[in-house]
Amino acid sequence: MKKEYILKHKNNEVLEFAMDDKKYDLLGINTIINEKRLPFSLIYKDNMTHCIIQLNAWIKSRGLTESRKDLNEIKKLFNIEEKSELIVKSYGLNLTDHFWLHERDKDIKWEDVNYFQNNFDQIIVGDNADFSINKNVKTPSPNFCVDGSIVKRWITNERNERVLLKGSRYGIMQEPFNEVIAAKIMEEFGIENYVNYNLKKTKDHIPYSECKTMSDINCEYINA
Repeated sequence: MKKEYILKHKNNEVLEFAMDDKKYDLLGINTIINEKRLPFSLIYKDNMTHCIIQLNAWIKSRGLTESRKDLNEIKKLFNIEEKSELIVKSYGLNLTDHFWLHERDKDIKWEDVNYFQNNFDQIIVGDNADFSINKNVKTPSPNFCVDGSIVKRWITNERNERVLLKGSRYGIMQEPFNEVIAAKIMEEFGIENYVNYNLKKTKDHIPYSECKTMSDINCEYINA
């Protein structure tokens, strides 16, 4: 069955498109409303076929990657076959940029759903104690729209700040240490604008890193 969607940048309408509601593949672009606000990776030069391919890839890239070791576990938990379903049900929202999508006939505002201003279900994914799956979680959640192959999750701390927890992998579990070392180098060189990382470990002694989000309702991170 085909459903009509609209892609927005905050409350600005960007384009209208149609999507298969079973496989969640893009079926076509109806109208490009605001070419200047298209995602950076969409190179629109009067080639609609090319633009459709790029948009389909861009939407799917907003979700969990196939290399996530807990992807099958998450699919089984939520009884889904396509990971893109989690993207659509979470409005394609994340804590990185200000793009999102929803069904065309729904009246929804950015202020009502974005994760910078609204609370969210904090799904915990992974194998160890601090990243175990919460079976009672309900969508939407920014944890369905994070890229990368390392297990991670978003939480809110006691100061209501959005904090990213990033796990580790393989035997040496090197990734969180790299994050912290890079932050220490920034501090040593007196660089002011950088993301600070803290090193943590689970009660099973699995290392992970912790950092506050670099984006907010006024500043977004755009992949180029």
